Amino acid sequence: MDPAVWLDASAITATGENDAVLRWPDRSGHRRDAVYVPFVINWDTGVRLYHQPPTLNPNAINGLPAVSFNALFGQTLLLTEAGGALDRKVVGFTALFVARSRLIQPQVGAKYLLITHNREDHFGEKREAGNTRFAVMRNGESGAMRMHVRRGKKEPSGIFEIEAKAGQFGDMEWGLSTFMMDHAANSAAMRYNAREIASQEMPGSGETEDFDSPIIAIASTSEGNYLTCDIAEITCFPRLLADDELVELEAVLLHKYGIAV
Repeated sequence: MDPAVWLDASAITATGENDAVLRWPDRSGHRRDAVYVPFVINWDTGVRLYHQPPTLNPNAINGLPAVSFNALFGQTLLLTEAGGALDRKVVGFTALFVARSRLIQPQVGAKYLLITHNREDHFGEKREAGNTRFAVMRNGESGAMRMHVRRGKKEPSGIFEIEAKAGQFGDMEWGLSTFMMDHAANSAAMRYNAREIASQEMPGSGETEDFDSPIIAIASTSEGNYLTCDIAEITCFPRLLADDELVELEAVLLHKYGIAV
């Protein structure tokens, strides 16, 4: 199926001190490893934001390992950029996560499972990182999960969100979360354990010429908003999977991790 990113915790063979995960190898062949970076610089303020590495749980789900992130310690990983953006200049986008949230409700603000910050050219206008992005985030108060797409901070028509109902992504429960965008049809959908739970039309994004995707963060934004969670596997495709492909892949992952539906 040629994923753009394939992070399987079983690929982690070496960790740092106290089981710290310093590098999560990408099995897709595109060299987008998830790596520990001590700090990033806030684009607006210039202030350094320091991170800590997550840890490896060797027997987290069905005898298989997972990477554990703790918001209290600011734990996150950033994907190494190679081969362009994940979600730009493509006709669709599919992302699957085998994960569980350990976030205790309520907490203030959104907590990010994944976010991409992109720099791009849009009708001749150069937009810097942070102005355009794709994100999957969890509401800290309700627990509802939502997808967020933004093209330009000053364009309300360029901002799109699709949200699941509170409780559809259970705290402390392992599940398979699938997020899909169809740029060609201007639609998006969310699935949980192989069942669609939300779908919606979205604004047309227009023509785009991509030129960079500098930061892709796991379990946080690039500037904070950490999510306490365990992640066993992440698979991202720069296209919308066909129905038969999606059904097959979801069945494989549910069986692999012993997730009941």
